[in-house]
Amino acid sequence: MATIFAEGFETKEIVYVVLGGVILAAVLAVFRWIIKPLAAAWRTGLAGSKSQLKADAADDAEERLVVLRDQVRDVAEEQGLREPDHATGHNPTIVTYTDGHVTSYFSDHAAYRRAMTNRTTDPRRSFVGAPPQPVSEWDEETLQDWLAEHTTQ
Repeated sequence: MATIFAEGFETKEIVYVVLGGVILAAVLAVFRWIIKPLAAAWRTGLAGSKSQLKADAADDAEERLVVLRDQVRDVAEEQGLREPDHATGHNPTIVTYTDGHVTSYFSDHAAYRRAMTNRTTDPRRSFVGAPPQPVSEWDEETLQDWLAEHTTQ
């Protein structure tokens, strides 16, 4: 049977075909060994760069807010305006204004009365009610509107 199979081919041709197949398989294996990790790294890099772009955009937006808030504070100081700068605590909420003035806001009369009885707050700088929203909590649109309104005067 071996002689029937080999009748149309020379031994030399069979060796070349087998050797060529082995070399081709080796090249494909090496190619896959190199390319597969590179493709995976590229896909991971793309995903990483997308999340990095989102993080950079968020950082840029936060930086814009910081700059706008500083501008509002500077304009308020230059024009002698008193805007709520930042707030801390709850009942009382202590609001510090851009001119350095500090005011306490209580959420109810009972807490206000206790503070007055205990003399823990200045009655001239204490109020019952919701505190104003401080500049530190304003969004970008509010900051830009305030600056547009107060820098054109």
